Amino acid sequence: MLKPNFTSARLEGDQVIVNGKSATDPESGPAAEEIADIVGIRVVLTQGERVDHSPVNKVSSTWSAVFNVKDEEGKASDFHAGEATVVGVETHRENATVISWAQKMPIA
Repeated sequence: MLKPNFTSARLEGDQVIVNGKSATDPESGPAAEEIADIVGIRVVLTQGERVDHSPVNKVSSTWSAVFNVKDEEGKASDFHAGEATVVGVETHRENATVISWAQKMPIA
């Protein structure tokens, strides 16, 4: 089983796009089987007091989760350029396996 990871987090207009990777070669071999086994991926982005979560809409070897910069409820500050923590949860069919991981990374 390949360990997923985050590759970048960047501001694009009124959104933060968090990119990740779950395999190295989606076309054939073990990586393709690994991708086919993924039921879903959910991402949590935290920065200061702000916490938000988003599903990955299209699971593939590389994927993205999208977050609104503004806190719609007005309870915490908006996401901005700077250090953040990203948490991922990847669920697989085989043996009902769940992989979770966390990474500190800057929002650029």
